[in-house]
Amino acid sequence: MNKDQIVEKICQKILDKGLVMIEISAKHVHLTQNDVDELFGRGYQLNYVRELSQKGQYLCKERVDVSGPKGTLRNVAILGPCRGLTQVELSIAEARKLGIDAPVRLSGDTKGTPGITISFENNHVNSPDGAIIAKRHIHITPDEARRLNLSHEEVVSVQVLSEQRALTFDDTIVRIDEKASFAMHIDIEEANSANISKLGYGLIRKATK
Repeated sequence: MNKDQIVEKICQKILDKGLVMIEISAKHVHLTQNDVDELFGRGYQLNYVRELSQKGQYLCKERVDVSGPKGTLRNVAILGPCRGLTQVELSIAEARKLGIDAPVRLSGDTKGTPGITISFENNHVNSPDGAIIAKRHIHITPDEARRLNLSHEEVVSVQVLSEQRALTFDDTIVRIDEKASFAMHIDIEEANSANISKLGYGLIRKATK
């Protein structure tokens, strides 16, 4: 058995135990191409910096300011590629700083969410909705989900492996996609509550009915 086969076998054993890597998702913006044009100029293409853990998604060089009735967040990261709708993902504290009552939602579920202003230098776009606090979730492929007997949008619990601030995240949503990289995403406040500074690990538990 070569090194790659050994690594693959170890990864499969870890997966079979339901152990998931926990990543921190900081505040960021997804933009439509129309809003990119408004902010940076017609036909502008966002500049790639590095790949993110989820395949096909990447950090962009450009940064924007995000404003609400009570304040502004400077230098907010843009994630590419462009999407079909503009969306700002915040923590609860960040939403309060802006003076908006952003709901906890899955990415893409923006209908009826607070309006927000996104700016770059002297250009700005007023998004009528699109500000959310991202609901914690697990990205997983169909094959991995079958191994763990998980279904799309199933609600599970994740027991964080932490010696200092052990806790369990209930109400975690499973998101199945062919392009997914197996990982759980939480925001900075959730990470602080579990004393996760960069990466953490947790055990997936089926929700009790």
